[in-house]
Amino acid sequence: LSEFGEENVTVLTMEENAGYKLFETYNDKVRKISYVFPFLFVGICALINLITVSRLMKDERKEIGCYFSLGISRRKIIFKFTLFSFLSVGLGCLAGYLIGTPILPFVVEDAYKSIFNFGAFKATLINTLGMAIGFGITLLSILITIYISTLYLKEEPSNLLKEISPKPGKKILLEKINWLWNKISFSWKSSFRNIFRQKKNLVLTMLSIFLSTGL
Repeated sequence: LSEFGEENVTVLTMEENAGYKLFETYNDKVRKISYVFPFLFVGICALINLITVSRLMKDERKEIGCYFSLGISRRKIIFKFTLFSFLSVGLGCLAGYLIGTPILPFVVEDAYKSIFNFGAFKATLINTLGMAIGFGITLLSILITIYISTLYLKEEPSNLLKEISPKPGKKILLEKINWLWNKISFSWKSSFRNIFRQKKNLVLTMLSIFLSTGL
């Protein structure tokens, strides 16, 4: 210190070091992201399950009507689709945990090592948290499946054996504005009609984009 002069030397503690502060900042960001990620993924899984089960029930509508006609109870029919949902979601969660969990920490490590220089990286997996998230996703998927199945099974067998009648055509709000509607091309008119007439698909698409963008 005497060689440089005390007035030319600044002593910093570890907490005051710029590199350490930057490391703490990145850690804080990753920690906050880790709190949000599970909820976003659970939401995406729920949407995927909702769309898949709805499509499956729609495709097997006649088979469900046949089951009813043969005297098979609602409980057994619901159990069939619930089992499908349980196996698909459960196996997906298990595969994601066994494959993704060991890989993801090292991806984060590579990102950190591009900025910082530190020793060997040791990942500590919290098995209880992974099991809780997997259980939550599976339970939510089962509840969604039971709900959708119950809605379908409210119909009479004779109705289930029939094809679904197309929805009656209705004018959308934009069509009532004649001066604007007449200037729109036919392809755009079809797009607007599909968007506003199929509200369920519109909501699901918007939610999917919202959650994916949030990631």
